[in-house]
Amino acid sequence: MHIFSLQCSVTCGRGEQQRDVVCIDEEGNVRPSAECPGRKPRNHKVCRTGRCPRWRSSHWSKCSVSCGVGVKTREVFCSIKRDRAITADLCMGQRKPREKMTCTRKKCSSYTWMKGEWSECNVTCGPGYQTRIAVCQGVTKEGWKIPGEVPYGCQEEEKPEEKRSCNYGDCGARYHWVVGPWGKCSARCGWGKERRLVICVDVIGRRRSKKRCFGELRPESKQSCYSGPCFANSCQQLKQQTSIRHDDTYSLLVQGRLLQGRFSINLSGTGLVVSKNTTWTLHGRNVSKRIEYLQDGALVRGLCGGYCGVCSPDIFTGLQLEIKH
Repeated sequence: MHIFSLQCSVTCGRGEQQRDVVCIDEEGNVRPSAECPGRKPRNHKVCRTGRCPRWRSSHWSKCSVSCGVGVKTREVFCSIKRDRAITADLCMGQRKPREKMTCTRKKCSSYTWMKGEWSECNVTCGPGYQTRIAVCQGVTKEGWKIPGEVPYGCQEEEKPEEKRSCNYGDCGARYHWVVGPWGKCSARCGWGKERRLVICVDVIGRRRSKKRCFGELRPESKQSCYSGPCFANSCQQLKQQTSIRHDDTYSLLVQGRLLQGRFSINLSGTGLVVSKNTTWTLHGRNVSKRIEYLQDGALVRGLCGGYCGVCSPDIFTGLQLEIKH
């Protein structure tokens, strides 16, 4: 009897190994199986050649928004051993799990608390305090804050703190922290970051290594800042910047102006109205305007610009809003 072994049927994972089993005589000639004594050996068996590459994924991130419709993301990678990524080419042919999914949070409020910047500590050393202003403001459908305080609409229990303690170091200590003024906001519009210099000095004001000052008392060197709304230039850009996913009337920036041609302003539900004291200035030739104040100014519709001209709220007084009574 002579056995010829063959390779495993797969290059990874569980496969089958086959072999030819034949009956031969003493001279090496093939004979019928019945002439060989005993039980005929198996001609196949299970074989394993190591783990196969497959897609793995990390946990889903938190929803990108605190209200409305947002996005969750996760990392998807090809791997043989858990958490060890290899080239994605080895997982080709397998269905790749999705890396993004939509998520829906609670309905967005039309109002939100707007926090001002913290004041400087009222003392240069020892225990002190900082203050800031927190006001309730209306929010547009695009997600931008409307200037001016609204006396209602925000939840009082959600109001941010307006006073906190501060301490740049003990007045009798050899070293303490000193801060510089806040720099310019990193964002042209919307939310960004602003920074300031924070250094450690000795009793005569010479700069020293930050390791010499008490680390837990180090003031913040960066904070969030808001530079006003970022109006989109198109509906597609509006969807990219916000969680808006339904048809409605929204504000767009057209050729550098917020209002041009046909437009509408809808402040319904915000507690605010457009003041009739708003001045509309005209520029160019053949200029025309027709502006309608509806719902006591909560809804404004107009044809502003005409064929060869443009118009906009006065550049000095702007679009004036009033609290609805």
